[in-house]
Amino acid sequence: MKDDRTLLEQAVDRILAGKDIYVGPDKALEDLDWETAGKRPDGSLHSVLELVNHMACWMRWVVKWLDGKEPEVPEHADGSWPGSIGPASPAEWEAALAGFFSQLDALNRAGLA
Repeated sequence: MKDDRTLLEQAVDRILAGKDIYVGPDKALEDLDWETAGKRPDGSLHSVLELVNHMACWMRWVVKWLDGKEPEVPEHADGSWPGSIGPASPAEWEAALAGFFSQLDALNRAGLA
């Protein structure tokens, strides 16, 4: 049976790095304007901004875990969905993207992406 790190490496490599059938986040998010990033499409529970912040939250958690720390798991599911539905400005959207890609870079440095 594969250990937790091996499973995590495979998931990150395939999904976040955009390998196989997946589109990487760099391509998926390029040219997405801040107003669109804050909308919930019909039938969707989350906006792109919410998903970006959620993924950054869990990537931050994984990096701490890989560093041998014991990061706290949110008591409730909403604890891993920081921020608002939509950005208030282009600068807020750019900051969210910078935070997301910063965490993705941290995963890269940990050898996961």
